[in-house]
Amino acid sequence: MPNNHSTRMQHGSVTIIMAAGLVLFALLLLGVGRLAGAGSDRARARTAADASALAGAAEGCVKAAELALANDGTLLWCQVEGDDVEVDVVVGVASARARARKETVASVP
Repeated sequence: MPNNHSTRMQHGSVTIIMAAGLVLFALLLLGVGRLAGAGSDRARARTAADASALAGAAEGCVKAAELALANDGTLLWCQVEGDDVEVDVVVGVASARARARKETVASVP
């Protein structure tokens, strides 16, 4: 006949091991979620930077800031030199830099 004290100790050990396993699994899921979120932020930052650079080349840094905001980002820096513009935009935990050039198209007679 099994010893009741020994059986209870084994059940208690299994409970502790299961709880530790659940905690480790939850931490793993949290880490995967954060990595996926960071990847999403990087893609969104690149999109916002591209849009801001194009807007900045066409209409200046104020418009670049508006486009960054419209893409859930913040314009950190904008520099216009002649027809070229360069911007830095941050979205969430990611930042991105983009450049654009204003080009005029000659009208065809």
